Order: sequence, then structure tokens, then C-alpha cells
Amino acid sequence: MPETPKQRTQKMKGDVLHPSAVDMLKTDHQKVEALLKQYEAADDIDKQALAKQIFNELEVRSLLEEEIFYPAVREQVPPKEFAELSGEEEEETEEAGEEISGEAEESLAEESEDIIDISYEEHQAVKDLIQELKKLDHKSDAFKERWIQLKEDVMSHISEEEDVILPAAQMHLKLEDLGAMMEQRRIDLVSSMSGEMKQAG
Repeated sequence: MPETPKQRTQKMKGDVLHPSAVDMLKTDHQKVEALLKQYEAADDIDKQALAKQIFNELEVRSLLEEEIFYPAVREQVPPKEFAELSGEEEEETEEAGEEISGEAEESLAEESEDIIDISYEEHQAVKDLIQELKKLDHKSDAFKERWIQLKEDVMSHISEEEDVILPAAQMHLKLEDLGAMMEQRRIDLVSSMSGEMKQAG
């Protein structure tokens, strides 16, 4: 029997309710978007604190996706699904003026499979920008330029995930199990980061 929306959203384990992996990531996206807006309206002192918070949020979310979510998507979501959700298959068909041949369909599947590789690459680009920003004076022009790039990269990545990857995951993954794993991993990561910050302080 197919899962109901409520079952996909959360699963009872003992007395603990675990959010689905997709809901968790969408909530993370909303939080990052809200923090980015707060940063734009903040004064210099608040901007410095907000920047650190945004860096931490992005680092935790990236690790959750890379260690748990993306491997599950790659293993369980058919590559063709990404093409259908992104509209690539329809565009290819319209351009050809006929149904996609077996050879063209195989090529399309190979291309669509790259969306996870691209996501890893986008994560690395954001990580590199964060490391650069951490070394710069937050009042400098160099910081401001790289901050704009970071914001653009993050928003573009979020849009692609929510348009293509998350809908595909909803159709094929056991989201409540992934959500439980990601929730526990988040606790471990946040705890580890807090310990490192105390040591640095």
C-alpha cells in the first residue's frame, strides 16, 4: 500500500517523531534563505555573527546530503527520472520531432545521472568560498564580492534540488528512514562543531 502524505512526512519510532528527509532539507533551505535575508538587513556586528551561523548551516547540510541523502538518491532513483522532472526528455523529443530512440534515451539517462555529480561539485564550490570568506575582513570589498557569489551559488543549488532532486526522492526513497539517519547525524555534527568552537575560544 502506498504511503500517505502523513506517513511520508514522519514515522513513529518509540515516542519520537522523525521528519522525512525531504521535509528536513526543505526546512534547512528555508532557514538558510531566511538567514541570508537577515544578513542583508543587519549592521556590521550582526553580519559577522550571522555569517558564521550561515557557514555552519551550509556545512552541516552539505555533509548530511553528501554522506546520506545523495548516495541514497543515486542508488535508488532511476536516472531517467531526473530528465523527466527537469523537462530534458520533453525538450529532446520536441527538437527531434519524434519519439526518443533507444540510443537517444540511453544518452539522456547518462546525462541526467550527472545531476548528483554536479551537486557534489556545487557543494565543493560553496565550501571553497566559505573557506575564502573566513580568511577575509567582513567589511572588505573582497568579502562582499565573494559573499554575493556565495549567495547566488546557494540559491541556485537550492532551486535545482527542490525542482528536480527532492521530487525524485519523494517518489522512490524511504524518506522517514533517511530522515532518522540524517537527524542523528545532524546531532553528532552540531555537537562536534560546538566542541571545536569551545576549544577555539
